[in-house]
Amino acid sequence: MKTTWLFAFLMAGALQAAGAFGANVAPMPATSAPASSPASAPATSPAALPAIRIDPAARTIEIEAHVALREGALELLLCHRGTKEYESILATDAVGSHLHAALLAVGLDPGRPGYWLRTPTGDSTYVPPAGAPLEISLRWRDDQGRLYTATPNQWLTGRETGEPAEPFGWVFVGSAPVEGPYWADQTGDIISLANYEASVIDVPFASSRDNERLTFACATQAIPPVGTPVTVVVHLADGAERAAVASAVIEIDRFGRYSLEGRPLTAQQAEEWAETFRSRHARPCIAILAAPQALAYDIDQLQRALGRSMIDDVAVHIRPPQEPILPRTDAQAAAALEAWRDRLEGGHDYLGNAESTAQGLLDQIGRAHRETTQRLKVWEDFRRQLGQMLQAYRSAHASEAPASAPAP
Repeated sequence: MKTTWLFAFLMAGALQAAGAFGANVAPMPATSAPASSPASAPATSPAALPAIRIDPAARTIEIEAHVALREGALELLLCHRGTKEYESILATDAVGSHLHAALLAVGLDPGRPGYWLRTPTGDSTYVPPAGAPLEISLRWRDDQGRLYTATPNQWLTGRETGEPAEPFGWVFVGSAPVEGPYWADQTGDIISLANYEASVIDVPFASSRDNERLTFACATQAIPPVGTPVTVVVHLADGAERAAVASAVIEIDRFGRYSLEGRPLTAQQAEEWAETFRSRHARPCIAILAAPQALAYDIDQLQRALGRSMIDDVAVHIRPPQEPILPRTDAQAAAALEAWRDRLEGGHDYLGNAESTAQGLLDQIGRAHRETTQRLKVWEDFRRQLGQMLQAYRSAHASEAPASAPAP
């Protein structure tokens, strides 16, 4: 939706929250250390975000977390605090949109979550999550102050077999929806072990979230005590910036203006950006997110621009209206007034909020009136200037008008 849907928006939100977390952010420690062995002393780092630290030079992102669970089946490696600690080894004060912003800041585009695909034979096949490849390591201190590191698989076993989990990688999928608030911020899913469309980071293979078919469980003896602070270190794998699968969201507002990650675009600029995006990713996919007032023409123009860039995977999403639809004909206005008369005068205000709702509608009409007045001014200025240009053109070419043919 990322990218994806977002860097300016997500980064702004991250920085606004920095006041709440920034005072607790420590210098970034070094990440090199033998797995499950004492590690070296920390080093300093250039950038800090709420409960998240970015080191572009080292191609790493660090998330401050703590151990929340040491026993049982698992659906998540990391969740937001206060959400899913009953099925996640780690919890953090960071939110998914901040991690998404951090991954954008180090040059990545989001991929896409797993999904079911209908085949030509009518069957369904599961397409696993895909995106920029990542590696994850974990760092913590014991009660003696000794520093340790491990990879997530060392804290996991197979749920059914009890055998240690084999090493595996991760992918930046970027939380699926392109409408409304960032999905991971609502669910708390940040780093998944079972395939969740809302997660920011997922495993690149099919991993069921059905309770009876979960893939992983806790390797209890390997996990530090509950409450132990743990730093989750996300490393960019080789080739992450040019991952085959990548997605982006281009928004269209009510005035037909295009934007990508908060940056205004013309149709021509969108086409040029799409060509670069396609050159970087073998299987790009783009979502067009249009305001409900956007014209079909606006959407069509953008689709044509993207089509010229040879990007075939383009989906259109229309935002649901956030306000009532105002009457557009005399008949609609008459019907609406009759309904309001019945509600306000006929004693049929069952919800008891008719007065505030009616005032809200009047406020909406006032905003629409001001917007229409401004649009009329734009049209009038455009009409006047175009008329002047046309008059000047006719005057300049008056002598070139063909002579009328003589009468027979």
